[in-house]
Amino acid sequence: MKTFVINLPHATARRERVRTILAEHPSLDVEFIEAVDGRKLSAEEIEHRFDLRKGNFRAMCRMLPEEIGCTLSHQTCYRRMVAEGIPYALILEDDLTMPRTEGGGLSDAIELLKPHLDTDEPRAILLSNCNWWISARPLDEKRRLARVFDAWMTHAYLLNLAGARLLAEERPGYTADNWRLMIRRGLHLYSLLPHIFGQDRAVFGTFQIEKRDRRFGPLWERIWCRIRREPFKRLRKQLLEKMGHFEA
Repeated sequence: MKTFVINLPHATARRERVRTILAEHPSLDVEFIEAVDGRKLSAEEIEHRFDLRKGNFRAMCRMLPEEIGCTLSHQTCYRRMVAEGIPYALILEDDLTMPRTEGGGLSDAIELLKPHLDTDEPRAILLSNCNWWISARPLDEKRRLARVFDAWMTHAYLLNLAGARLLAEERPGYTADNWRLMIRRGLHLYSLLPHIFGQDRAVFGTFQIEKRDRRFGPLWERIWCRIRREPFKRLRKQLLEKMGHFEA
């Protein structure tokens, strides 16, 4: 299985940690992808590579440079898949953790999920937590495949070629983990239950905890942004949580 690991060149400690985690799975063809450091992009580079107005509108705040860099890094993986005709790939970020779960190991889970990626339908399967799911069907005695309503974070997922073609853009305008937007565009998003990968919270949050600037455009645009939001999405997610359909 082709495996892309998104990693900044100077983050050598993270790279070695992920290399150690994945060393137990020789069936993975691991390649480290040089992440885009959004903090080093000039305003001109951002304008050329990213639709900041759309990104701010969809996030309802000024997107942070780190978020832009993250999105562009994932786009690198999608374009590689499309250019090389890679049928499916595992995409990881270098802040992941791999706690022991009752669901079994990574290698056998991938073999179990491959048939679900071998389709012309654009599909992604989350191997991570923090997703709200609608329904689930059994894969084996311990694992289920769930249809996802919404999710956040992008530290571990499988993607097929049709999905890469759908997601690849020359000038994206959204955060990489805007999964609800991708679902509305036609991505069939699933999640493995129980999930395999977690995220190192000591690493995660270095930019997420910053106070967000909600003054991302003229007042009329901010008002229109809120009007255009998918109605009742938050309520539907709360209902799914009450039903136990949330992978924490």
